[in-house]
Amino acid sequence: MRARLSVIAKSVGSTISPLQGITATLIALGTGAGPWLVHHGHGGLAVYASRVPGWWPVIPTSLLVILVLVKATCADALKARLADRAQRNADAVELGALRLRMRKRHLDWLKEQNHGVRMLGFASARAQALQSEIGATLEARYGIDVRERFIGAADDSTRSLSGLLSESQAYGGRIKRLRAIISDVRRGRIKGR
Repeated sequence: MRARLSVIAKSVGSTISPLQGITATLIALGTGAGPWLVHHGHGGLAVYASRVPGWWPVIPTSLLVILVLVKATCADALKARLADRAQRNADAVELGALRLRMRKRHLDWLKEQNHGVRMLGFASARAQALQSEIGATLEARYGIDVRERFIGAADDSTRSLSGLLSESQAYGGRIKRLRAIISDVRRGRIKGR
C-alpha cells in the first residue's frame, strides 16, 4: 500500500509545479480551517467563519486560478517570442547566403573589369540580376522601404572624385547595406509583414 501511495505522489508531483502543489495544500488546509475556527476561535474571525463556512477555500482556490491564467498567458507570449526569433534568424541566414553570393558576383565583376576582358558584360548582368532578386525578396518580406534602403545610393565613402558612383562601386555599397539590413532583421528592428 505504501509503495502505491509513493508512486501516486511521484506521478502527481511530476505533473504539477511546486507552486501549484503549495496552493493545493493551502486549499486543503483552508477547507478545514473554517470549522476549526468556529469551534476553537474567538473574536471577529470566528464570527465570520461561522457565518460563511465555505469562504476559506475560496481564497487559495482563486489564487490558484489566477496563477494558472498568468502562467498560460506568459507561456503563450514566450512561445510567440521564440517563434518570432527563430523566424528572424532563419531569414537572416537566408539573406546572409544571398549576401555571400552577391559578394562573389561583385568579385567576378571586378575581375572582369581589371582584366579588360568584357565577355559581353556577363558578370555585371549576373550581379544586377542577383541584386534585383534580393530587392524583390526584401520588398516581399519587409516592404518597399527596406527595398529602397537596399537599392538606394551607396555610402559617401565609395564616391569617386567626380562625385559619381560607378556601377560596381554602387553594387559594393549595396552589399554593405545588405549587411546592415541583415543585422536589423536579426535584432528585430525590421519586422516581416
